[in-house]
Amino acid sequence: MKMTWYRNLYIGKTFQGKQKKIMRQIRAGRPVRDLYLIVLRPDPALNQLEIFSQSFFQNVLSDAEQALIVGIASGMPEALGLLVQMTDQVYHETGGALLRDYILLRQKAENAQAQT
Repeated sequence: MKMTWYRNLYIGKTFQGKQKKIMRQIRAGRPVRDLYLIVLRPDPALNQLEIFSQSFFQNVLSDAEQALIVGIASGMPEALGLLVQMTDQVYHETGGALLRDYILLRQKAENAQAQT
């Protein structure tokens, strides 16, 4: 499985200020207690966003599949809260709830800006 990190990563309150350490642990495949990932998978038919526990995430995606990690949270309630926060932000900025389109557009813009 290949992981890419959303440049504007959403972080639950529990992991605020600890995101770099958490990201290193995820990349290394080390377990983080109660870690949930909000993920955008490459196939739009697979929903807009999905929430996985860390252990399930590492087992569900194939080695060839690319996943964009959009958010990290401690526990399912915090992950759901982040999802509400994301939806609210997208709605206020665009008037709609097309999270996939919004995230991919922002990621593309951020990547282009980083290359200049």
